[in-house]
Amino acid sequence: MQRGVSERFFRFAVLANYFALLALLPAMHALTPGGSGLATGIALALPLLAPLKGLWTRSAYTHRWASLLVIAYIAYGLVEVIANPGLRSWASGVLVIAFLLFVSLVTYLRGALIGADRSFDTPGS
Repeated sequence: MQRGVSERFFRFAVLANYFALLALLPAMHALTPGGSGLATGIALALPLLAPLKGLWTRSAYTHRWASLLVIAYIAYGLVEVIANPGLRSWASGVLVIAFLLFVSLVTYLRGALIGADRSFDTPGS
């Protein structure tokens, strides 16, 4: 597979999973009976707005720290799947989408940085 096609695919995967997670969190809390309400869902989704500009403009730095941010959403989905039977199906969706977002972020970075100048990766330079 050509590098350009692969990079475009994983960029699409990053953005699709990002927006899916951004939409799923408020929907999960607003639409489920016994859910904690739309305000809680929006509060959970707010940190996801921080990497929006960098993901859209293909910033490698943003892709790096966004992959660390997504780990919190993986943990949240896992906790909800285990602890909250009423939200189990929604939480499993959050878990799967957050995991796919993490994988697509890391894979996009690997593809985008192959052959790139990595001098900024070394400490002290």
